[in-house]
Amino acid sequence: NDDGEFQQVTAYQSTAKKILFILNRFSTYRAKNFRQQTLWNNIKKAEEYRNSLIHPKGKITPKEYGSKTSIFVHGTVVEAIKFLNTKTLKIRKLPYPV
Repeated sequence: NDDGEFQQVTAYQSTAKKILFILNRFSTYRAKNFRQQTLWNNIKKAEEYRNSLIHPKGKITPKEYGSKTSIFVHGTVVEAIKFLNTKTLKIRKLPYPV
């Protein structure tokens, strides 16, 4: 769950929930603090883009999901990976390109 406790679940857990779990379980950084950061809002927005593409509720237009959106989502994913590495593994610089 969001507090870093192990629970058996049968439903899909969102990426945002998984990030909160990782922070609470494997770092000293608290999810309460993370939820106040811009990165958290960007992760939620990127997840909304992903969900609307995978589970569309209507017609998808290329204008909505152009290069600007792709760059935003990619940048958010890279920042999230760096943030999680810094907070959980204490890695300042990733040993691989992203």
